[in-house]
Amino acid sequence: MTTFGVINARELARKVVHNCILCFRYKPKLLNQIIGDLPSDRLRSVRPFLICGVDFCGPVYTTHKIRGRPPYKSYIAIFVCFNSKAVHIESVSDLSTNAVLSVFKRFVGRRGVSRAPHFGGLWEAAVKSAKHRMLRTIGDTALTFEELSTVLVGVEAILNSRPVVGSDDPNDGEAITPAHLLIGHIQIAGSEYHT
Repeated sequence: MTTFGVINARELARKVVHNCILCFRYKPKLLNQIIGDLPSDRLRSVRPFLICGVDFCGPVYTTHKIRGRPPYKSYIAIFVCFNSKAVHIESVSDLSTNAVLSVFKRFVGRRGVSRAPHFGGLWEAAVKSAKHRMLRTIGDTALTFEELSTVLVGVEAILNSRPVVGSDDPNDGEAITPAHLLIGHIQIAGSEYHT
């Protein structure tokens, strides 16, 4: 009887198992993501919007509702508080320096002067949530600039009414939201903003 030895048998078996689609589906390798420490600015107890980030999204086509006038581009500015995740949303007529400075002045006039650290993961998530809510609310409806501003206030109210920390316990009572920190209670005005 003759015996044969396969050279690098273990490596060959590992390669066959690694390339097997059925083995991959039944026993997938789960990735363990290493989560970094929160920035120190997110852990300090300060008033809302003292430390915040801003991002612009769009364009959103708005109209004058005058026959023969084509829609024009408007944009959305989203300010996010680093501590409470509160959101402040403003409509912007264009991306000129004057329009952006006007949005910033309106924000500072309502919320106070703020610092803005780098790395925008927090406000990128807010942009995604705001776009999702806005598209579910208006769809492809042509709005005027004033109507867009009104819809954005409703979207802001919804985003500020989300719980800061989730809980599965039904006995916890009312969840703390960014709106509690801003105005003392949840601020959803009416059912027109629920989607």
